[in-house]
Amino acid sequence: MRKHRNRNPEDLFADKSLEFIAAILILCGQLSVDRVLISRAGEVELRMIGEFRKPQNPQIDELHRFLRNNGDMSTDHVIEAFKRKLDD
Repeated sequence: MRKHRNRNPEDLFADKSLEFIAAILILCGQLSVDRVLISRAGEVELRMIGEFRKPQNPQIDELHRFLRNNGDMSTDHVIEAFKRKLDD
């Protein structure tokens, strides 16, 4: 029997089994079953929807908010701000 180890989302793609990846994403709440189709021939088709998210990074979130709030800023303004920071 294989020992289970703690896995992070990046580890999911190390395995080649698509079924394993889908099962883990369902259990983690990142993927949900949207539709199940069963044919008369006994075929089963699952339609799943979801979003694979990376862990949050507070610095990236803060920079994203800043850029969203200052979208009209020119590249010259950004370069000038970096120059001032380097002079500090």
